[in-house]
Amino acid sequence: MQYRKFLEIIRFSINSGNSSIPDVNELNWSDFYQFVREQALVGVVFEGVARLGEQSVKPPLHLLMEWIATAEQIKKRNYLLNEESKRLTQLFENEGHRTVVLKGQANARLYPNPLCRQPGDIDIWVDGGEKRVLSLLVHLGIIEGKDIVTYEDETKATKVYHHVHLPVNNRQIDVEVHFRPSSGIWNLICNRRLQLYLEKEIHQDNFMVEEGFRVPSLQFALIMQLAHIQKHFLEYGVGLRQLVDYFFLLKDRKEDNTNITEELLRNLGLWNMAGAVMWIMSDILGLDNELLIAPKNKRRGQILLKAIIDGGNFGMYSAEKKSTHLKRLKLFPFDPGEVLWAECRFLKMQINDTFRNLKHRETPCS
Repeated sequence: MQYRKFLEIIRFSINSGNSSIPDVNELNWSDFYQFVREQALVGVVFEGVARLGEQSVKPPLHLLMEWIATAEQIKKRNYLLNEESKRLTQLFENEGHRTVVLKGQANARLYPNPLCRQPGDIDIWVDGGEKRVLSLLVHLGIIEGKDIVTYEDETKATKVYHHVHLPVNNRQIDVEVHFRPSSGIWNLICNRRLQLYLEKEIHQDNFMVEEGFRVPSLQFALIMQLAHIQKHFLEYGVGLRQLVDYFFLLKDRKEDNTNITEELLRNLGLWNMAGAVMWIMSDILGLDNELLIAPKNKRRGQILLKAIIDGGNFGMYSAEKKSTHLKRLKLFPFDPGEVLWAECRFLKMQINDTFRNLKHRETPCS
């Protein structure tokens, strides 16, 4: 199957010390480039393509030129997002609010080439809780209170469970200001434990980096991003970029400076996903087994990998782009409890949307 060759090249690209150069002589470069575009790994894989031996067949010239241009755009975009992350850090901390940049630009620092990671938006946690953070954003003139909505609208600030998504600014940068450190998971009981755990961890362990913003502890990042993968897996989908991020988080465990146990993962509702992710880390991406935080689970790992290949980055290329009842129930063998919680939550949202629409259709009596 062609995807095996694709994954082999991705594995080579992220393991810079790997001397085993994959055979690309029979590779369909156009299909491969499309695959890495869908997985948001264009810059990362370009690093690997540049390391192919002299005897390897190279991409066609027109494709190589496009690849080089895209890699350069990714590099410039990373510079821009790092600058904006630094500016927001200074802005909020000058007002007395501690901040931490989550995921994206914090993860990029761990890559062999920090500028090759394809960036998305900026996720920045701001201390103070929902009400104080919203008041801060209004005080700074970033948003107007009356403009906050709870549905998607790029011209307005959108508030959801864990963050405020700011309107896209004039530099075309998406920013999500978090008043909770994570979107959580579907299981309400485990989610409460998760949020309390992450709140405690992010307050007591974060540090400033040379890029000019704060990042969380490795312990926080490993738990928070595992939950992030799980939540999106059951909602719209998750792509290889999130798994490659996790690969470099685990690579950062040069010494065992984390305390992630089976008891902790089970308590936070992340045990099943941990086994699936560890299988991909080891058997697909080539991570050393001693860096894993849980035993590998091949069966669940294969289910997760199939969803990643079928859907691409956040499921945007899936034939079923929306999270449907049938799509979720197909994942029941992966994690029965979490799937049932997700189904209950989606049903509740549908009922609420139905009543809201009926209310809007009502006309006042004359």
